Amino acid sequence: MEDQGEGLTKYKGIRKRKSGKWVSEIRIPKCKERIWLGTHDTPEKAARAFDVALFCLRGRGATTFNFPDNLPNIVVSNSLTRAEIQKIAAKYANGEVEEQHKEEVEEQQHKEEEEEDMTINHNSIRSNNDKIDWDFMDCLLSVPEGTGNALSAADFGVNGCAV
Repeated sequence: MEDQGEGLTKYKGIRKRKSGKWVSEIRIPKCKERIWLGTHDTPEKAARAFDVALFCLRGRGATTFNFPDNLPNIVVSNSLTRAEIQKIAAKYANGEVEEQHKEEVEEQQHKEEEEEDMTINHNSIRSNNDKIDWDFMDCLLSVPEGTGNALSAADFGVNGCAV
């Protein structure tokens, strides 16, 4: 986005310095104090830092986001310190939070796929068990006991009755 005059921009909470860098800060609700959110290369990064700080201070219901269709996808508590807000804002402005979130989503999808594979394998085993041909037990019952290494039906938990 182009700046609209010396240091002015259409984004809220940011301004351009003479050096060409963009800075952002936010006012603490019901207070005259401000939280410094840093110096950024682009107005969009500074505006994202402002948005995440606004989200931390006022929640999803705030009405003055620079990017209302792209709200931060983070979980915050009601009692963040200045330093914590600054740290979150810096990470979000640089896209680090988005990358971390993408990795978490990919990891969760991988876990879900593994669980689905295990469920499919378990169901396959169960359906195969339902179709077991029990005729082999007749062979066991017909082997005379005491004839060497032959196994008996009792070795398989069967008391000699046909299944």
